[in-house]
Amino acid sequence: MTSSTSGGNKNKDTTIKQSFINAIKGNQHESPGINYRQVWARMVSQLIVKSQIGAAWGSKTLWILQDSLSDYITKSTDLNLAKLISQVSKEVNLVSIKYGSDTDENGCLKLEEHHLYAGEIPKITSDTDFNKLLQAAIIPDMNEISCKLILKPLRNKIELES
Repeated sequence: MTSSTSGGNKNKDTTIKQSFINAIKGNQHESPGINYRQVWARMVSQLIVKSQIGAAWGSKTLWILQDSLSDYITKSTDLNLAKLISQVSKEVNLVSIKYGSDTDENGCLKLEEHHLYAGEIPKITSDTDFNKLLQAAIIPDMNEISCKLILKPLRNKIELES
């Protein structure tokens, strides 16, 4: 899933495009930040539905997110992720990554696992349970989805130079 940004200002050269150009040129640059609220709002329903489908197919989903987003979730919602730190996967799984202190051969900071957060999909207790909003209305047949994906013509092809 892609992230949305908090926007930029053309007059201050803080749009994504101009920030990137300035960074490539080695100039001072400031880019927009992540719009955590919007990312989490879009992600939460997908997190539950896709995890529910994965479980129904005898598999599991694994979501990878940056530690700053997991910190935001804990600070801005009633979901305390610290209580979900786990050593084993469950129905819903989030791996939080962070920038480490070591660098690779190019001088880039290496990523490190921060935590595995694992929990269960909320159980629906009645026809008036609002958890129904978050869960899949139907579980698609895995074979049918696979066939459609395999038979679908490729949109793009990336040629790698040797």
